[in-house]
Amino acid sequence: MARRVLIATGVRESSRAERLIGGTRPGGVLSTGALQGLVHLKRMQPFRRPLLLGTELVAFSALLTCRHAGIRPVAMVEPGPRAIARWPAPLLPRMLGIPLKLNTDLVAILGEDRVREVVLRGPDGAERNLAVDGVIVSGRFVPEATLLRMGHLEVDPQSGGPVVDQFGRCSDPAYFAAGNLLRPVETAGWSWEEGRRAGRAITASLRGALPAPGGGLQVLAGMTP
Repeated sequence: MARRVLIATGVRESSRAERLIGGTRPGGVLSTGALQGLVHLKRMQPFRRPLLLGTELVAFSALLTCRHAGIRPVAMVEPGPRAIARWPAPLLPRMLGIPLKLNTDLVAILGEDRVREVVLRGPDGAERNLAVDGVIVSGRFVPEATLLRMGHLEVDPQSGGPVVDQFGRCSDPAYFAAGNLLRPVETAGWSWEEGRRAGRAITASLRGALPAPGGGLQVLAGMTP
């Protein structure tokens, strides 16, 4: 049995179900990760005229993947009043001639075997149908903590990841956590450095050089003084 375990399962994009998007359950609804796997690994073109939901940085990566595969999104929609990714990323859809619709909700996805259309609710509250053949559900990252929730470790109700101390040590001191599992989402470089710190902490723990766990002030994501 391992004396120490490092959990670094990262994050995943929120699913259609987690976003409470209504409608039927046709094929052709993909996350950015699934789209990129089909395009770059399997050389597939899963659709030709999808809707792209979200404006985090990963959504603009999805736009570039679409361009690479000869896919032209019908529109890019964002429920909020502005694009989430920093400037100049929001210029990309304009450069590609793809409408960026802000203050717009994806209400429903419709179709049988394949996506046929979506229902959008605009800033005026009116709903309208838009013909598409797929939907890319991008971003809104959450910790990939499925195994964590099946175990005995304490979970931070705000971040959805494990509760850790300043050494990355979980509620069971034999377990450590690092990376985007803790708070989605940071860059790969940030996660790499955090993994290095966790490795040093694990080494110190095995040597008995870390302070005993417990006895400190617990700080959870979203707490204010």
